[in-house]
Amino acid sequence: MTGDPKRALGYAWPRSAKALVLAAGLYASTLAALHAPVLRAPARRVLGGEQVAGVLVWEAWWFGGAWRGFGPSPWSSTALMHPQAIPVGPHSPLAAALYWPLSKLLGLYAGLNAFSLAAYLCAGLGMFLLAFELTGHVPAALAAGFVFMFSHEALTQHRLGQFGEAFTGFVPVFFLGLRRLADGRPARAALTFGALGSALATPYTAFAALGV
Repeated sequence: MTGDPKRALGYAWPRSAKALVLAAGLYASTLAALHAPVLRAPARRVLGGEQVAGVLVWEAWWFGGAWRGFGPSPWSSTALMHPQAIPVGPHSPLAAALYWPLSKLLGLYAGLNAFSLAAYLCAGLGMFLLAFELTGHVPAALAAGFVFMFSHEALTQHRLGQFGEAFTGFVPVFFLGLRRLADGRPARAALTFGALGSALATPYTAFAALGV
């Protein structure tokens, strides 16, 4: 084998920004093609959430201002088990924070669809970054992102409506930070973003990352 061995093995070394844009375009196009029937009527149909997606919708309604009609604080509600007040908090702070502006801008159903697509895309891009870091090979990283984006965990949580658990893209970013830390390279941004995002998405995601 002559010349640069990485080049001979088919490795591509584009700037990471270009590779990320390529991945985002391919993943978004795939998601749009797979969910075209829903996207043609996003205000009347939803991508998933057949069991508990209503929890996220209720949280957006409640923390968006509805709590003012039920009491002095958004952290206690008589709207669920009236007249007994019970503590209230978002199941997934990240999901609630992202979905609320989408619901205001696009409506409840269309906002939920946009949020669901964003969760898929985040998962694919997070794994793409980790795989590209490990291999430097764009096709391999693209394949890894596709597999992770449509993993059994992601598909199951989207179907059930556990959108906090479906936001798994922060986990590979956290491990990307660990990899860079082990190599003695700057890792604070990836570690902070990955750990904080996983924790805010849902404690279950953070526990899963630590368990790995």
